[in-house]
Amino acid sequence: MRLLGGRWSLRILGLFCSWRLAHNQPAAYDPLRPSNWAEVRGSSIGESRAPARNGHAVAMLDGKMFLVAGRSNTYQNYDTSFRTSRADVWHASPPFTSWVQELQLTGDFHVQQCDAVQPGPVAPFYARHGHCLVSVRAAYYGLDKDALLLLGGFAPDPKNDVWLSSDGSMWRYASCAEKGQKERTYKERERERERERVKERRV
Repeated sequence: MRLLGGRWSLRILGLFCSWRLAHNQPAAYDPLRPSNWAEVRGSSIGESRAPARNGHAVAMLDGKMFLVAGRSNTYQNYDTSFRTSRADVWHASPPFTSWVQELQLTGDFHVQQCDAVQPGPVAPFYARHGHCLVSVRAAYYGLDKDALLLLGGFAPDPKNDVWLSSDGSMWRYASCAEKGQKERTYKERERERERERVKERRV
């Protein structure tokens, strides 16, 4: 979100999509005009964008918006296999018209992607979509500042792993959810939240 002219403006990348369609064009939303979505266009020719995708996640860290993973058109992976889920990381600064890929990703590759090029454009976590990405205060691994926290997603089965990064470049494996906790899909988590909301209304 950005503060523009005294009003907050929400910017979203590739929001309007289906499982068949994916876009890579940011859009800006003015909360005072709910029906007014505007395409975010750059002023210079050749501004880079991440490959079109859906099922991705974005979060703000140190004034930059980070885009992590998602599902795109079929591409050839580093192991020569063909897939749609990605394990890439991109970032952009306001006004979010030009995106830069993190090409020197490092971290705990031994946990999931031990055969990937290190460092390189492939993250140490499995390629995934439908995951969650938030900015948090994290003391794990001695961090005492804001960090990106990546949780779960489909890789291709539902995952409940947790990854942390203080700069979007180095990703550390934090932990899995509590031992014995069932890995849940997005719909299962939503049903659980709805049951909790119903209980709260009854109290």
